[in-house]
Amino acid sequence: MSSQIVAVISLLIALAAVCVAAWQVRTSARLTVNSNSLPAITRVLEEWRSDIFRSHVANLKKHSSDAPTVGGFDALSDEWRDSAYTVGYFFDYVGTLMLFRLVDEAIIIGQLSSQAVVLWRILENHILSERDHREVTNPPGASSGFLKFYEHMIVEIMDRGRENAAAKVQRAKGIRQLPNPLNPPTVPSARLATSLRWPSLLQPGSQSQSAT
Repeated sequence: MSSQIVAVISLLIALAAVCVAAWQVRTSARLTVNSNSLPAITRVLEEWRSDIFRSHVANLKKHSSDAPTVGGFDALSDEWRDSAYTVGYFFDYVGTLMLFRLVDEAIIIGQLSSQAVVLWRILENHILSERDHREVTNPPGASSGFLKFYEHMIVEIMDRGRENAAAKVQRAKGIRQLPNPLNPPTVPSARLATSLRWPSLLQPGSQSQSAT
């Protein structure tokens, strides 16, 4: 009887050791992924917030045209061709990180998805034109793909809530906001001022007073 008890205890200890070892392996793998993704996330956010990149985004929004040009990106106007390449290749790089799971998708979508969709809508016709151009000009068998990883990123965003994907990720992660501004404006906003004026119009005698 005692030998059976010892055997059961030994088995339980062995199972516990296996569980601990598996947990350690998973924890170690997760920490490795996190440590490897941190430099990539840092680089993406630094580029995203840089003065140069923000200038390219502003230039793209200001000068771009929805009308596709024959000849792809190289045929774009000088005013915004370089901005189109810079923005497109930036999001293609981000999409590559997402596809190969080198970064946490939630961080990327929570930070960049809204503007990524806006800029894709601006560039989409020109991206398709560039693909058509490459289909004709590339050697036989060569890929005509262009900004495919950027497109993958957009598909992921659409699946997670479209333009509301960032807000959904932020809520899921528990992002918090102040109930009221710490430094409220001294002059009410136009919407607040309007809401404050309406109750006085509904008070008894207000019409007669206004008539006098």
